[in-house]
Amino acid sequence: MIPSYARERHLFVEKRLKRLQGYSERFSYTRCEDNSPLTKGGYRGVKGEKGGLSGNKKGKIGIITSGIAYQYVKEVCKDIPVLKLSMTYPLPANLIKKFAKGFKKVYVVEELDPFLENEIKAIGINVVGKENIPSSGELNPDIVEDALFGRGKKTKRNDRKLLARTPIMCAGCPYLGIFYTLKKLGLFVAGDIGCYTLAALSPYNAIDSTLCMGAGICQAFGMEKVLKEKDKKKIVAVIGDSTFLHSGITGLMDIVYNKGITTVIILDNATTAMTGRQDHPSSGFTLKGEKTKEIDIAEICRALGVERVRHINPFNPGEIENIISEEINQSLPSVIISKSPCVLLKHKARVQRQPSLTVDLSVCNGCMACLKIGCPALERIEKDNLSLVAINPMLCNGCGLCINLCGIGAIRS
Repeated sequence: MIPSYARERHLFVEKRLKRLQGYSERFSYTRCEDNSPLTKGGYRGVKGEKGGLSGNKKGKIGIITSGIAYQYVKEVCKDIPVLKLSMTYPLPANLIKKFAKGFKKVYVVEELDPFLENEIKAIGINVVGKENIPSSGELNPDIVEDALFGRGKKTKRNDRKLLARTPIMCAGCPYLGIFYTLKKLGLFVAGDIGCYTLAALSPYNAIDSTLCMGAGICQAFGMEKVLKEKDKKKIVAVIGDSTFLHSGITGLMDIVYNKGITTVIILDNATTAMTGRQDHPSSGFTLKGEKTKEIDIAEICRALGVERVRHINPFNPGEIENIISEEINQSLPSVIISKSPCVLLKHKARVQRQPSLTVDLSVCNGCMACLKIGCPALERIEKDNLSLVAINPMLCNGCGLCINLCGIGAIRS
């Protein structure tokens, strides 16, 4: 919108906000719930029905909340009046004032920043919020109960400790061999947003930086510009196919334009796996599942001026290591494309599932080399006082990566 139009539209926006303010006061999904002896009627809407807010007598505590925090409040506050805000901007100021008059103390329960708290204080209501409620991390019923009814209070929910488990990639994921090799080569890996961000965690420990979508390529190039000549060839950028199409193309173009030498590895699994396996322009399908033109990522890279565009088999660690080692020692930008579909891809015809692999326990010597790839189908077992490895047939999809890593031939198809 050009400035001359924007000035006129600003007046419209202000008028619209005033109308929304009035609407928020009567929004039917905002409600007062009160199961305490203070009032009768249980469920309270805000439309003035019998037994509503005007019927509240002077009580001790009232709570204002919204969103997921409301669920936590309801778990621990069985008999305390709660004003659930289902529309938080603009705030229903008159409704909040009317609610707050009924109580000696009003708590605001919300996650993270004190948005509701500050806005409510701005209209002249003294509430208790972040003095008791944490301003970082997720809330839960224990935290809310502790904040409202006393520090250090223990509840039954605290008695059971769940075993912590690091999130991992899927069995047969085409990313496993890539990050195993990058870690082996000792390269600095500028990561991006996707399933592969998990490679920052154990057992992969391969990604060194992650900021936002498309930033990995730019970070790698920025480091190249400031590092000494001998260190420039120790950096690679890793990005997924959908993220590359979303916001990685411009970064790669900058590398070419500014005479960089950064190596970019594109993990093409034919989907947007992390957020639910949505299709994208190089998947060959629309979001409706209809077949469409499949954008060629390699051709995009060449069109940007990248002369060295190579493909690798993500299940062949020897090939991966050789090609990456060759490309990081070039004096011009290069792109390596790992092309293999996500094992959970909804277009099943693309995933060529093979029979599960097995471990010959009479051959396995327990070296655990195969466990370094972080595949959840590989499991440590005990047999005859020896630590060996077995393959879970329910998880294994027969990708063959572990066969290529076992130096004694204990893993077989």
